[in-house]
Amino acid sequence: MLTRSEIEPVAPALPPIGLFGLCARTRTLRQLRLVLSAPDDEVYDALEDVLGRYSVPHPPPAVAVCLFWGLVRVAARVGASPRLSARCTDVLARARELTGAVETAGPVGAMPLADLRRLALVLLDLLDRVGDDL
Repeated sequence: MLTRSEIEPVAPALPPIGLFGLCARTRTLRQLRLVLSAPDDEVYDALEDVLGRYSVPHPPPAVAVCLFWGLVRVAARVGASPRLSARCTDVLARARELTGAVETAGPVGAMPLADLRRLALVLLDLLDRVGDDL
C-alpha cells in the first residue's frame, strides 16, 4: 500500500524573499497593474492633441510618450484576452510592428509627427474595435 507522501508530490522549499526580492516583486506587480489598467483620460487627451479638430502642429514629447505607453498597455490587455484578440488580429499585428519600430528608432518623445499620427491612429483603431469590453 502507498503512503500519502508517496502519492502527493513534495513542493520544493522556497528561498527566503529578502528585501531585494520583495522590492523586485512589488515593482513587478506595480508594472503589471499599469499594463492591465484601462486607458485613462490622459490617453484620450493625447489622442485629441494629435488627431483632433484643433490638433497641435508640434505636440510636446509628453504626448508621444503617453500615446506610446497607452498603445503598449491596451495591446497587452487585448492580447491577453482570447475573445478580444480574435477581433483585432490585424490591428494587434500593426501595433506590435509599430511599437517595435518606435523602440528601435530612438527616443519616443522625439518621433516625427507622421509617426506620431500613425501611432495615434493604431491606438484609436484598437480602442474602437474593443469598445467597452476593455
